[in-house]
Amino acid sequence: MSAPTTTAWNRLESATVANDLEEGLEARIADPMWLLARQWQTGEFHGEDATTPLLVSASVGWSAVDHFRTKGAPWLPRTDLTQPLEVLVEREALRNGPAHTRHAADAGLMFLRALDLEGQGSHKAAFRNQFPLTIPAPDGRSVEGELVLGLLQRRSLDGFALYDAVENGIVWGTLPQSVAAGDRPDVEQALLAFRGWFQDFVRVPGSQETAAWNSRRMEYDHFALSGPVEGGAAGLEAREYPGGHLDWYAFDHLPGTEALPSPSGFQHSKTHVTLPTPLRFPGMPAGRWWEIEDRSVWWGDVEGGPDDLARYLVASFAAVYGDDWSVVPFSIPRGTLSGVLYVSVLDSYGTVHNLDPLAKTDGSDRVWKFFELTNDPRPDQDDSPLMFLAPAIVDREESDDVELVDFMRDEGANMAWAIERLVEHPSGLSIDRRELWESQALSSTSPVDDTWKYRLMTLVPDYWVPLVPVRLDDTGQIGLLRGRMPRIVNRDGVAASTSAQGHILEPQNMLLVEEDEVPRGGATVNRRYQYARGVDGKVHLWMGRHKRAGAGSQESGLRFDSIERPKT
Repeated sequence: MSAPTTTAWNRLESATVANDLEEGLEARIADPMWLLARQWQTGEFHGEDATTPLLVSASVGWSAVDHFRTKGAPWLPRTDLTQPLEVLVEREALRNGPAHTRHAADAGLMFLRALDLEGQGSHKAAFRNQFPLTIPAPDGRSVEGELVLGLLQRRSLDGFALYDAVENGIVWGTLPQSVAAGDRPDVEQALLAFRGWFQDFVRVPGSQETAAWNSRRMEYDHFALSGPVEGGAAGLEAREYPGGHLDWYAFDHLPGTEALPSPSGFQHSKTHVTLPTPLRFPGMPAGRWWEIEDRSVWWGDVEGGPDDLARYLVASFAAVYGDDWSVVPFSIPRGTLSGVLYVSVLDSYGTVHNLDPLAKTDGSDRVWKFFELTNDPRPDQDDSPLMFLAPAIVDREESDDVELVDFMRDEGANMAWAIERLVEHPSGLSIDRRELWESQALSSTSPVDDTWKYRLMTLVPDYWVPLVPVRLDDTGQIGLLRGRMPRIVNRDGVAASTSAQGHILEPQNMLLVEEDEVPRGGATVNRRYQYARGVDGKVHLWMGRHKRAGAGSQESGLRFDSIERPKT
């Protein structure tokens, strides 16, 4: 038999000499006069001879920006005020044509799904026969893309042509005997569902898709918003938006006296009477000398370069005067122009102060215009500055690059280039033009030749599109005109010329790019699908563009009048 198991417990307890805990909770100091002297040295005993705000009464008015336009176009009403601004500006138009074959097929598949949901899938063949999907002829650029197009042609239909027929009311005229009278209500319901989906995601009625894109600047510009405010309608204009995130700082007040469609006066107003809340922010310096501060922010670690004076000024202002500010929160809807109508403060002495806007008090020569819209004339008219709360997207999902173009300078060739890295195939797939060119060059490699050769011009990859400098006017301004590079395939001469293939370089138009848009460091422009939800939870899907800084200059290797040594 085994021995019995025993368990021992050791317990530690503290014992107090006295039953009173008062001494342990005290924070005694040995020299109170030293503490008082330190407080005197740091200025804690200095009074500011100022009162304390006890009650604030404020009124704010706001109106929705209810009209939109692009450069040179008439004002259009914003029927969907919850639509994010990026969607309205960046959305590209999708029209009938070989370049949008995949989109037409996807739209057709959506209609076929709508037929299945209504229990009318037996009529798919009739609609495929009536609205067949036409695909472009094979060009050898993408074998996979051609297989996808062949599959879509067999399984789908031309959704763009179907939508046009629905809008023009000719669907039933083109299908007089295909759909029985008893099935027509369900088929009609499928057509209505398809029409609503198409208008939400493909072609918005009355919109101005892609009109905001300026190919000369490779950015969105000169699109404007309008909304009613006190004293008349106010316009906002964005002159430079490279894509990505569109917020209030991209807009300036629209100058001029042109007639705006919005009425006069704020649409809504709200008065708020509340206690002012002291301003607080992370790492805020403590108000008293012996108070323990938040260590998440260390003011001594504020870094910056010689041109970061503004950063030091803000940090110094926040550290010294941060505890002199109070906050009165107001909630206003997104996508609105707002302004403060009045502010009155009741202080601890029982005096009521009616406050004027600081912009009005400082006058038109004021230096501090933070959060003000450029060219806003309201402070000079005894009104508070306007604040624009843009209906911007907080976050979005982006696809991989559908199209990618690098703009760069070539100092050796004394010209600029647009390098088409990726272009979109009609099937919706992306084509890597470098891989395509390398595969074609590998298949056409010439045998070893032991003779010396004179080259009038060296070859450049066909996805390098030249941007030739041209004089714009008599002032000497230079622009970059898209050109073509000859492609020599045999001794008989030029068989073809290479040019742009994607949407960004617009091969169907004469493309002229401003010289300053291709800096020494280069620039990159891409096209991507964007997916986001609006404030109302509605899903938005669109194709947008984005310009960003490039990766620097590159050498094309273009040379003229050169001698090639024999290959060994």
